[in-house]
Amino acid sequence: METGEKWTIGEVIRRLRMEQGISGQQLCRGLCSAPTFSRIEADEREAEIMMLEVILGRLGYPPDKFEIYAGKKEFILYDLRTKMRICQEKKKDHELEECIELYQKMQEGILSKLEEQFLFRMKGFLEWDRGNVKQGIDYIEQAITIIIPEGWKEKLNQYILSSEELELLDALAEMYIQQKWFDKAYILLHELYLYLEQSYERKLQKIKMYARVSYQMALVLIKFQKIETAYITCKNTLELLSKAGSLHQIPELWECMGNCIEIFAEKNFALKEQGIACFQRSYYLYLVKNQVEEAKKIKIHLEEEYQWECIK
Repeated sequence: METGEKWTIGEVIRRLRMEQGISGQQLCRGLCSAPTFSRIEADEREAEIMMLEVILGRLGYPPDKFEIYAGKKEFILYDLRTKMRICQEKKKDHELEECIELYQKMQEGILSKLEEQFLFRMKGFLEWDRGNVKQGIDYIEQAITIIIPEGWKEKLNQYILSSEELELLDALAEMYIQQKWFDKAYILLHELYLYLEQSYERKLQKIKMYARVSYQMALVLIKFQKIETAYITCKNTLELLSKAGSLHQIPELWECMGNCIEIFAEKNFALKEQGIACFQRSYYLYLVKNQVEEAKKIKIHLEEEYQWECIK
């Protein structure tokens, strides 16, 4: 785009979609019908801000990168959703609850599909923060069903998902793990892993999410005694993170590798030193990232199991 050149939002979406080799049907899946999306892209039909947020998010561009025109009420609701996201991130539960109630009151109980999905998500995180994990799971599952109507348990790779949508699925997996529902957690994490594994470019674009999903899946694999698969998952992810120069989940993955090798060492004692080295690397990386409690746990394990003396 030339400096000062203005495109319509439909043109922006079409060009970004074509650059990434994504079909219109893939992009709008779970949001609207393909004919409706075609009219939006051709600027023959206006789309609500929330729809544009999700479409642009799926293309890897937050809506604040573009100038989008809307009515006064739409902007008020947009600001209210932004405030809810901040409250959820900062765990301001009381304020988040007030925002949810205000949003529902402003819309007089008539919510679009995406508004309903957003509020289910916020309610889910609110209940999770309050320790009501089962209720949180129920809300998050309802939110996911709205954006992925065919179900995430299979064919997740048929969708084009934004970082926010992937984070919602990942949060659900974490809730499953907290409830010790490891079967459910594994199915979901495996689908997420396959989705991110589709291409090297996608892994790099979603590197933070890829690292987190790989780590969580490795933990669940260890629970299922699939130690070799867990080890390979950690190893491959660490190699990718090294190439990308990313520190996301690095100490956690080294710790998980150490746990895997520790189990291998029960049958092959020669691997003991390799396991210790993984734990040591994890310990120092936790310190670098100022994750003091996690570092302390590794230090205690090394001292008790291997009589390790920390070099300061």
